[in-house]
Amino acid sequence: MDRNRNPVLVGTVLRNVRIGASFQLVRGNVGETRGDAMTLIIDAENTKFMTEDGEAAAAVIPREGDAVEWLGRSFSVRGVTPCFSRGAEPHHWEVALE
Repeated sequence: MDRNRNPVLVGTVLRNVRIGASFQLVRGNVGETRGDAMTLIIDAENTKFMTEDGEAAAAVIPREGDAVEWLGRSFSVRGVTPCFSRGAEPHHWEVALE
């Protein structure tokens, strides 16, 4: 937050992630709307977090309400699920985007 208690937005670039996408056009009574849904998978070991300048950054897992940009479009984070294999630390996170 800045000195006036406004949030300061910081962009983070994620490398080595996987995105599963479902693109659809929904027809209803008021016309057609986009119903795109995606899952962003962030691997605990292989995903690299970088600043917009290309320097290494601290790992920041998106939270509900954050925005994620992909292919020139902005998506909202609807949910974040940590997935465990064995042990106390998550193996990866599944981030639901809409």
